[in-house]
Amino acid sequence: MGLLEKDDLSEDILPLDEVSSGMTGVGKTVVEGQKVEVFDVKIKDVIEDRDPDYSLILIEVSGDLIDETGGIAAGMSGSPIFVDGKLLGAIGYGWTLTDHRLGLVTPIEAMFDLWNGAEALTSGLTLESEIEIDGEIFQGIKFSQEESREYLTARQVSTPIMVSGLQSRTRDRLKEEFSEYNFEPIQGGGIREIDEEAELEPGSAISVQLVRGDINISSVGTLTYKKGDRVLGFGHPFMQRGASNYFLSGAYIHEVIEGLDMPFKLGSPTDMQGTITTDRNAGIAGRLYSYPAVVPLRTTVVDKDRKAERRSNVQIGQDDTYLPSLVLISALE
Repeated sequence: MGLLEKDDLSEDILPLDEVSSGMTGVGKTVVEGQKVEVFDVKIKDVIEDRDPDYSLILIEVSGDLIDETGGIAAGMSGSPIFVDGKLLGAIGYGWTLTDHRLGLVTPIEAMFDLWNGAEALTSGLTLESEIEIDGEIFQGIKFSQEESREYLTARQVSTPIMVSGLQSRTRDRLKEEFSEYNFEPIQGGGIREIDEEAELEPGSAISVQLVRGDINISSVGTLTYKKGDRVLGFGHPFMQRGASNYFLSGAYIHEVIEGLDMPFKLGSPTDMQGTITTDRNAGIAGRLYSYPAVVPLRTTVVDKDRKAERRSNVQIGQDDTYLPSLVLISALE
């Protein structure tokens, strides 16, 4: 695609060095159907990274939409944040079993680097001053699955793995095969037929699909930025594959459901829109109207006793790493 200079990008960007605590703005996301809605945002702090990587922005969300969802929900990752009409970045991280109104924003400048092939790694952030949440004092923020008394443990705002066409046995097999990615398969709907597909825009719900067809395995998130046929989303990695080959589809949100860890969006994929070509720490990047290389899988099972026949047609993204597992799961079902 070629390297991009900052001048090539939108002028409506708020650089990280111009961000300060106390600023207010709005975020955009979808909580029902395909309609992009707005919620309020307050900048709490800019959390500087000790390493030469990107810093993150601590925010607090509020408003009627947030009251409805119960806070930042899984599936809101990638929701763009604007201050005075300028794009600051995307919601990327939050906390489970605590205040869901607090989250961390990945700066849009770090996400632009996805188009340039650069990698940014963030393992921990040290705060200039202590932070208090729910009466507890923390010295810094760590990104880990293990809790710490001194550090507030942040996790990426998960992108729920929605599946359809799989029974419990194959859902369990999917979870086992992709255990390193902490997939928690949720029963969702099949491909949703939309009379008039909404055009993708910042805040739109998107679906990143591994399998599409009679069986669907997809992840629901939010589109952050669009320039021409290029898009950015999530604000955190999906499977951190680097160069990738996933289906990029629209998404229809049925409901935001209260969960034990955090609320989550229940959604279904819609029409295919393009390809996710990059999957790194700062998020995902892809192209519209350009479709991934696929492996078609057609399965026919014959029950001779009942003289019945069942057929299944699916498409699987061509990737040597996960293709064998997905073929096995699809054939097993």
